[in-house]
Amino acid sequence: MTRKPKDATWIGPWEDGRRLFDGQRWTVEHTTHNGRSYPITVAVIGKQDLDGRIQRRIAVDIPGDPITTAEACQVVEALTAAIATADTDPILQDRSRTSAPPASGRPEEWDPPITYSDVG
Repeated sequence: MTRKPKDATWIGPWEDGRRLFDGQRWTVEHTTHNGRSYPITVAVIGKQDLDGRIQRRIAVDIPGDPITTAEACQVVEALTAAIATADTDPILQDRSRTSAPPASGRPEEWDPPITYSDVG
């Protein structure tokens, strides 16, 4: 049995030997130029293979209009926390760049993009 990622807040079903999951999420309150609330979110999302390998990514949802300096500082803090969370997976730390290269063969790239949706 494959153990779930310890930081997972939601785990999808297994499909083709993989499952998607959501990790920790940070929210920065933001009000758009027309006064509507549009929270800025930073979230760690990922996919897990049946063999336990995990890949994490950071998803950022920022409105199209400018944000304040204070909001930008909070986004930086959220991104810093997300990076620390995404880098703590022991499976990723133990993998060397020479084992199982991504599909492109370039170590700095991920497998094809994760399809992600909040609609469930």
